[in-house]
Amino acid sequence: MKCRAATVVGGIGTTPLAMGDLQLPPKSNGSGSIADAGIGAMGEIPNDVWLDVEPGARLVAKDPVSTRESVFVGRARGRACVDYAEESWLLRGIFESVPGAGERPGGEEWVVTPHATIRYAAAGMRIVVSQTTTDVEVAKGTAFVWVAADSSARITGEGGAPVPVALDQGWTRLEGSLRAVIRPDKPATAEEAARAALDGCSLAARTAHELAERIAAPDAHLGDLAGKHVEARRVARANCRSAMLRIEALYPSPARDALLATATAADASWPRPTPCGTSPATSTTPWAA
Repeated sequence: MKCRAATVVGGIGTTPLAMGDLQLPPKSNGSGSIADAGIGAMGEIPNDVWLDVEPGARLVAKDPVSTRESVFVGRARGRACVDYAEESWLLRGIFESVPGAGERPGGEEWVVTPHATIRYAAAGMRIVVSQTTTDVEVAKGTAFVWVAADSSARITGEGGAPVPVALDQGWTRLEGSLRAVIRPDKPATAEEAARAALDGCSLAARTAHELAERIAAPDAHLGDLAGKHVEARRVARANCRSAMLRIEALYPSPARDALLATATAADASWPRPTPCGTSPATSTTPWAA
């Protein structure tokens, strides 16, 4: 099942992922799309493209299984329902959560940006991404932020006053009225940033894989290992999806293809739980609900 555009206001175009973050000129037919005829209301959202939301435009994407709604506000470039899961990518622009739409016990939406990964079950939230910052503001509910290893976060409360960082198993916890601004620690080229993220992905994926092997051993102490494995899977997912976003944004080249192949292999090297309501033979969703 594919993701659909529940609401479309303004021009929504698409650009093939293989093009990286190349800026393509508008078509001469005046359609307003970036690279093709665009996406209309209730139309299917392809899984292998960047969504290009024009200035002032708005796209509400509806997950095909949970019906959770995610909002992209232009000017933005991102992806919705990545790999048919509750996951969005935001390369730049604005992402907004819609509280109450498709929320369910145990279900989380993940939002991946170049500087951080955000997950939440139920939250009213706005994420603004530019080339140098990811700005996460939670108005209602709770969100958890994984800050990329080459970036740092500043947390503020009402009125912009700094507040201590509250960590939950390595994730920064944001609750109503808190804001996190994440920035890279030092300047880096796009390829340098992608390679740094790939290093983190490879390490985190290896840790998750090794824990899975220990759990499968006949003498495994599940009480000690199960919780560690759950958290290791989260960390591997956060690191590897961040790496894949950074790599997908690189301009087309053999080096980009090689990096993407390495990241994809690392991301697939650790086992995922089968989502509820599916069987391993029929499930196409690579992430747990």
